[in-house]
Amino acid sequence: QNFDPYDILGVGRSSKVADVKRAYRKLALKYHPDKTTDTEAPAKFLLATKAYEALTDPVSKRNFALYGNPDGPVRVEMSIALPSVSKEHQGLFLVSFVIIFIVGVPLSLLCCMGNRDVCANGLHRDTMDVLEQSLKDSMDATAICDVLLRTAETAACIVNPSDEQDLAAVREACSGKSKTSQTQRPPAAAKAEILLRAHLQRRHDLLSEALLSDLKGLLTRWRLVLRGMVEASVQGGLGDAVETLIDFQRCLVQGLDPAMPIGPTSMLQVPHLDSERVNLWRKGSRKSAGLQDLIALPASERQSSLEKLGLSADDLMDVEEFVAAAPSLRIVDASVYVDGEKEICLGDLATIRVKLERTNLREGEAAGSVHAPLWPSADVPEAWWILYKSRKSSSRMMCSRVIDPHRDIVIQFRFRVATLGRNFGTFRVMSEAYMGLDLEGKVSFD
Repeated sequence: QNFDPYDILGVGRSSKVADVKRAYRKLALKYHPDKTTDTEAPAKFLLATKAYEALTDPVSKRNFALYGNPDGPVRVEMSIALPSVSKEHQGLFLVSFVIIFIVGVPLSLLCCMGNRDVCANGLHRDTMDVLEQSLKDSMDATAICDVLLRTAETAACIVNPSDEQDLAAVREACSGKSKTSQTQRPPAAAKAEILLRAHLQRRHDLLSEALLSDLKGLLTRWRLVLRGMVEASVQGGLGDAVETLIDFQRCLVQGLDPAMPIGPTSMLQVPHLDSERVNLWRKGSRKSAGLQDLIALPASERQSSLEKLGLSADDLMDVEEFVAAAPSLRIVDASVYVDGEKEICLGDLATIRVKLERTNLREGEAAGSVHAPLWPSADVPEAWWILYKSRKSSSRMMCSRVIDPHRDIVIQFRFRVATLGRNFGTFRVMSEAYMGLDLEGKVSFD
């Protein structure tokens, strides 16, 4: 039976979009599994949704026009036309055909491709296998470290005969939790784990020039692995894992311990502030303060409070330069809408739009690279993520990443409205490179 969306929805072929939406809404209210116990209702609801998409969604509409199905072509048939050959040469021709096309062509392709161990995202295929087996929604920083240390990018770390002596003091000074003991890890992973701890605990002073060079190579590769982990988590709908991975990624960029509280740890990103000075500054009325609170202080009050910690005039100038460059964002507006429509209905392709403003920039100014003195390069982009989740417990988190250096930033993405009635959701704006500057907001729509 042919798929006819007009007949399914009960509308004419000249019906307007509003009429199609009205008809779909009527069927959705009738057949939605939450509204009826009819055993045939789920199938009828899915069919109505498919018909609605075929008449409203641009991709589904094009597929229906071309193939008669909103899902696109479902089968492709191919054939090869062979030239006519005289009977006495047919045997030779067939043998030649088999040798050239059935054997020769595939072998040639394999030879040209070589050993393709690297995927399109730049990660080793063995690493992708590790991610597929290891990614879970409930991952913590310890689990993320364990995954990093089991990747092919970590295995590429060269182990030198002199490493054991150089790493001894580092191992003793930089302790930490681990899912696997040092003796159970391969030599490259065991070395990499010590270097990772030294970086996250900011103990680069313990590393020799050779170990610092090894660490730089690992950091660059690990950041690529983390990007792959985030992308895989987004595709797999692992919302909690996405947040944890973004948080770990900025800890890697800034050299911060993800196991420590955000408030005091975020302030270590400020030049010339170490743990001792941060603890002294956060006493009294500032005991719960973090990076955002320091940035929000009037310049005179900020300088006065930091001068008491022993910062010199040059140090204070460095702090003010950091404050001027550090992103200070505010949420200007957040809304959900459907293009060309006044109402939002079940099944609509809606857009969530969040507008942000950098209050530290004037009109026409643009943000530069991230302040990350412990990172191997100075070209870290100031990227932001928006993570949206409906209050419905069964809904998936939706994510979008943007790199925009301008004063005004607009982050938006589309999603299919999956629940009836009034919808409430929360969103979080996360910096990919700075800790302690995240924003949270709410949005609702009918």
